[in-house]
Amino acid sequence: MRASQSFFQPLIEPLSEIIMFTLNRHLEASRIIELGSALMTMFGYDVQNRTILRKLYTEVVSIVSPNFEIALKKDPDFGHRVMQFASTTIKSCSSIVVESGEDALRLLLCGVKALSAPEDAVVLWACRFLANFVAASATNAVARSLVELSAKDMLIAVFRSVGGFGLRTHLRHYQLIIYEMRRHALAILEPVMKGLFGDPGFLSREVDEAQKANFVRGVLREGINKSRLSEVVTTFFNHCKGY
Repeated sequence: MRASQSFFQPLIEPLSEIIMFTLNRHLEASRIIELGSALMTMFGYDVQNRTILRKLYTEVVSIVSPNFEIALKKDPDFGHRVMQFASTTIKSCSSIVVESGEDALRLLLCGVKALSAPEDAVVLWACRFLANFVAASATNAVARSLVELSAKDMLIAVFRSVGGFGLRTHLRHYQLIIYEMRRHALAILEPVMKGLFGDPGFLSREVDEAQKANFVRGVLREGINKSRLSEVVTTFFNHCKGY
């Protein structure tokens, strides 16, 4: 790994320029975003490359966010590559994302839109990005405020899917977001959950108010671990499907 890093070090800036140039002219050439993800993975931890990578991140977000929803419907691979780039960036260097203000909010909204996609890879990377962002918000006031702004839309998408409108194979991905919200943003999660599930018109007719209340209590229960959360989510999904 160190050998490859040493080899690619002089190429970071020209490769970043190629990525930005290509996306600016051909948004459909989304495969090149994978190169951006690779650069973030290899060099995101290195402070000396921070300026170049921050410029790359800012440019990619400005290009992909305005047309994200349309491009996602036309090409699901576009969505999963953008979300992979977002997840890789916040994992490798969270400050690039959480300190980017409006760019971070635009990326969060792209992530929320991706949550309802039918493709597993899109949902997986969107959930990883959003879960990592929530975790980062525990120690960053700017990220915390952005989570507060986007939380309701994000949780509506998550709980609609968990409540029977999504695919069973995606449940484990949505649990990433619920778990991190439970750990790092309970003060945001709890009132949103109680508001949504207190609405009689929210979710399937297959579940009654008591089952909804049990689900809320199960998610919010103190000390719940990933295994128990998985059981709570899966049981509720089955109830919503009428099983």
